[in-house]
Amino acid sequence: MVGQKHFDVARCLRMLPVGSTFTMRLVEPKRTGFNFIAAYNTPKYMRTALGSNETIRFKADGTIVVQEMPNASIINKMNDIFDSYFGFHDNDLAQTVWEMIASCENFTDLKNVLKKSDINDFNFPTELYFDLWGMVDDYRNGRLEKTEISMKKVATDAELLSDE
Repeated sequence: MVGQKHFDVARCLRMLPVGSTFTMRLVEPKRTGFNFIAAYNTPKYMRTALGSNETIRFKADGTIVVQEMPNASIINKMNDIFDSYFGFHDNDLAQTVWEMIASCENFTDLKNVLKKSDINDFNFPTELYFDLWGMVDDYRNGRLEKTEISMKKVATDAELLSDE
C-alpha cells in the first residue's frame, strides 16, 4: 500500500476480518516542499527558514517561490492611491499590483502589464496609472518614506468641539 493516502490504508485495515493475521511494514512519508516551514508551536528564535520580510508564493505550474514582501510604506501608498480613486483600501490588491509593476522599466510597461492582467477588470482610469508609476519611481529613487503630519495641521479636540 505504498503511495496510498492514510485514509485509504485505514479503510483497507477496517475491511480485514477481526482476528486475521497480516504483516505491516512502516514506511517513512515522502518529503514535501514544505519541510522548511516551521510549525506554529516552535519558538520564534528557531524559525530561520524564512526571513521576517519574506512570503511564500505558489505558482500556477506547481512550483513554490519565496519572495520578499513589499514594505508597509509601499502598501500604504498604494492604498492611498486606491482610496483617492475608488474609496477603498485593499492590502491584497495593493500587494498583487505591486508584484506586477515592481519590475516595470517605464510607464508604458506598467500600463501594458496591468492592461493584460485580470486587474484590468477594475477599469483603472489613465490618471491612476500615472499615480502608480509615480509611486514606483518614488520608491526606486528613495523618495517614498513615511510622511509625518505637522501638528499645526491636526485639529485639536477643543477645535472640533467648539460651536464657532
